[in-house]
Amino acid sequence: MEQPILILRADNDPSEGLCAEVLRCEGFPWLEERPASGFDGVSPGVRLVVLAGTGFGHTTAERLARAVAAGVTLISTAPDPAVATAFGVSVSDAVTDAHVAVTALNGWEHGDVRLLCPDDTARPLRGGQETAALRADDGERCGSGLVSARVGSGTAWIYGYDLCRTVATLRHGTGDVRERPAKDMGPLTGPRHIYGFFDLSDKLPRDVPVCDLHQDILRTLVLESLADTGLPRLWHFPDAAPALWFVKGDGCG
Repeated sequence: MEQPILILRADNDPSEGLCAEVLRCEGFPWLEERPASGFDGVSPGVRLVVLAGTGFGHTTAERLARAVAAGVTLISTAPDPAVATAFGVSVSDAVTDAHVAVTALNGWEHGDVRLLCPDDTARPLRGGQETAALRADDGERCGSGLVSARVGSGTAWIYGYDLCRTVATLRHGTGDVRERPAKDMGPLTGPRHIYGFFDLSDKLPRDVPVCDLHQDILRTLVLESLADTGLPRLWHFPDAAPALWFVKGDGCG
């Protein structure tokens, strides 16, 4: 059965796999996931295309622009230069530890709270209609963190930071989700370790669940994109299995 949400992966970083998981966690399991390398157009039943990662070529970007002009909604969850250019938006150099704040998004309920885009995940945008602003670590405005562009009958939303890498970093402490070849404990990096607490605790407020709000931005965009489809939000995890957690005396789980 054709799904209304198509996720295209650039397949350049393991964190891209989190895109589908974030959508499922936010109640949108109506999706199909494919690598962009085999993309030749959007099927008639697809209402929303979500791009994960960066590295899409100009041919793919042009095909996506034609699909948007025909009425499909696009959400690019990372600042891909080729995709941005196809919609009249330019991508700037990376900014370390920037903060994004929503400025104009229907249904957004959290105000202008500043959300960390850790490490070099942010590449400010120029052009389009601003939905969220980016500020450098010192508070100086450096461009847009999310913009929309209307093309023909459709709309493209383009992120000025890499959402998947941001989620990986804020959930795991570092954006490196690759396992060590030896599969041992190794240095305090990667999703299996508590490196994030020591590295991020001085950059994040204690009263705001930063990663949850990043996901809320995407959820709000998807809700608007599927508003006229009649699809409910549904939580379905077909691959879920029972799990047992334990904590040893030395604090390692």
